[in-house]
Amino acid sequence: MHPFSSPKTGEISVKITALSPSSNTLVGLLWAQSSTAGACDGQLLQNTIAQLNIPAISNQILKGDYCVQLYDAGYFGVAQTYTVTVSHP
Repeated sequence: MHPFSSPKTGEISVKITALSPSSNTLVGLLWAQSSTAGACDGQLLQNTIAQLNIPAISNQILKGDYCVQLYDAGYFGVAQTYTVTVSHP
């Protein structure tokens, strides 16, 4: 779970930029609004399957608190190390 705040309205882009040891594996990715800063307990905005270096979420974002969360969508055989990049205003 990765909480963040967007100080203004604009565009969001979320991409997995590193995944190891299974770089060809699909990853579950959630984007949710948070009730308070640092939480991941609000309304689910998007649930998608992501691939390495391909934007998984590209949408409008409003000022507020959010989080992204990665999960095993049934493709992991072992634990993974990853980097996720979230770009927003």
